[in-house]
Amino acid sequence: MQHVPTIAVLAALAVFSLSGPARGGEPLTVVGKTYCPIKYFVTTPNKGGDAPKEKRRDILQHPLYSKKKAKKQAGPDEEFAADKIKLTSVLVQMGQPVAEDQVLARYEVPLENIIQEKERLSKADLSYYEYYLSYVENELRQARTTQKELEEKLRLKSASGAEVRRNRDGISVLLKQRDYALQRLHEEMESYDDRLETAESIYGKGIEKGFPKDGFIRSPLDGNIVWMNFDTRKGMVFNKRTALFQVGIIDPLVVRCAVHEIKAVQLRVGDPAEIVFRTMPDKVFKTKVNKVSFVAQPAMLQQPSFYEVELMLPNPGYKLKEGLRCDITITPSG
Repeated sequence: MQHVPTIAVLAALAVFSLSGPARGGEPLTVVGKTYCPIKYFVTTPNKGGDAPKEKRRDILQHPLYSKKKAKKQAGPDEEFAADKIKLTSVLVQMGQPVAEDQVLARYEVPLENIIQEKERLSKADLSYYEYYLSYVENELRQARTTQKELEEKLRLKSASGAEVRRNRDGISVLLKQRDYALQRLHEEMESYDDRLETAESIYGKGIEKGFPKDGFIRSPLDGNIVWMNFDTRKGMVFNKRTALFQVGIIDPLVVRCAVHEIKAVQLRVGDPAEIVFRTMPDKVFKTKVNKVSFVAQPAMLQQPSFYEVELMLPNPGYKLKEGLRCDITITPSG
C-alpha cells in the first residue's frame, strides 16, 4: 500500500507527457512584410543644404579650401563642395541589377572644382622632397669621402683631431636629414597615391594626363536599383545634396514579423515556416526562421511584449518587391 502514491505520481507524469507537446508546438500565423536586407541612398556630391554645421566629405570637396576661407582666412577644417551640378546622362533604370562602383549617372563638373582637383594632385611637394633627398645624399657622399681623407691625414699627422670630429658630427647631422627626407617623401607618396586613387574612382583612370569634364555617380554595392528620384533625368540641375538612387539587395529578401511573447519563447532559429502573400494567395513559399530577437519591441508596461522574427526568402527573377504583406505560418520546435 505504501507504493500506491509513488505509482500514482508516475502515472500522472506519463499522462502529462503524452497530453503535452514533447517537441514543438502548434503552428502560429502572423502578418509580416518584405524588406531589403541592405540598401543605401546614393546622393549628389553637393554640399549639405543650408545647414551651416553639416559637414560631409564628398568627391568634389577639397579639405583645405573653401570660398569662406578665401574671404575670411578661416581654419583648415573648412571644406569645399559644388554649389550645383547638372546631370548629363542617367545610365540605369528602376529594378536594374548593378555592380559595385558601376556608373549610375554622369554630371557636369564645375570648372572651379576641376582646378581644385588639379591642385590636390599636384606633385610639387613630392618633387621637392625627391630633390631634397638627392641633395642630402650627395652631401653625405662628399662628407664621407672627406672623412676618409681626414682620417688618413690624421694618421700622417697632417690634420688635427678637431677637424676629424667636426666632419664626423656633420655626417651625423646629414644622416638625420636623410632620415627626415625619406620619411617625408614616403608620407607624401602615400598621400599622393590616396588622392590619386580617390580621384580615379570618380573621374576614371588616366586623370594625371587630363581631367574629364564629366563626374560619375557610382553604386556603393552589388544589388538592384530599388528607388529613383523622379527628378533624376538628363539636364536636371541640383543645388543641394539630393538622393538620386537607392541601391539594395532584393535576392534574397528579408521577411519580418512581430510575435507575441507567449509564442516567441517557443521559436528557434531554423524553425520551418510557410509564407503566403496577399497578392498571390495560391502560391506557398517555404523557408525557415533566420533570427529571433531577444529584445522586445517598445510597449507600455501594462501591455504584452512582441518580439521581431526574421526569415530569409529567395527571390529569383525579382518577382517579389519590398513592402509586400504576407501571412507567415511558423511551426515552433521548442
